[in-house]
Amino acid sequence: RGVRPPLRLAAARAVYEAARAGAPTRLEPVMAVEVAVPEGLLGIVLSDLNGTRRAEIGELGSLPDGRRVVRAAVSLEFMVGYATALRSITAGNASFHMAFSHFA
Repeated sequence: RGVRPPLRLAAARAVYEAARAGAPTRLEPVMAVEVAVPEGLLGIVLSDLNGTRRAEIGELGSLPDGRRVVRAAVSLEFMVGYATALRSITAGNASFHMAFSHFA
């Protein structure tokens, strides 16, 4: 027969009050992103990461072949479709690697 309606109502109310008192927060995954890009396209990539992707730029480095490396932290929500966008804005001359970093 299950739980009687008054007990079900009391349990639902207790869960609601506990959740409200605990001040729950929504955590979203943050990704560590590394983009390898030719020097001439660095500004375009940085603009896309800062503007569209709302990235926190960590550091800029250089590779032995002359390309630049941008390291950043970006919410996974904003990285959806990044491979296509990066290919489009750099004419296929850049690559990136993304890995989970933390929840924020």
